[in-house]
Amino acid sequence: MFTERIFQTAEELMAALRAGEVSSAELTDEAIARIERDDTAVNAICVPDFDRARAAARDADEARARGEDRPLLGLPVTVKESFDMAGLPTTWGMPPHRDFVPAEDAVPDPFALSYSPESTACAALRASSALSAARAAA
Repeated sequence: MFTERIFQTAEELMAALRAGEVSSAELTDEAIARIERDDTAVNAICVPDFDRARAAARDADEARARGEDRPLLGLPVTVKESFDMAGLPTTWGMPPHRDFVPAEDAVPDPFALSYSPESTACAALRASSALSAARAAA
């Protein structure tokens, strides 16, 4: 039941996905329902990405049915709006950047002396097959 999963950890949710107790599509629909129900009061989600999240959840469920497994395969997440995600606005909360939509996800710069979480987070999430349901306010 949905209310039983609200406060489960990512590790617990992944165990449930791997055991077949829940599908990625179900988890994603539950996350979207929670956002739709509560975000008016919370005001944390600035860019919903529900259609792509549902499509990614179906793809994850199909991959799992073929026997595939990756660290976060099918786990719905939100990504802070200041991290570049292909096709979604990244404004850093600043109106002059309202029209900036990156063509690709944030990836590490091979020439950087150090890496910030911002430069690797989205690439790492996608590599582990987590799916983004929404962008959280910066």
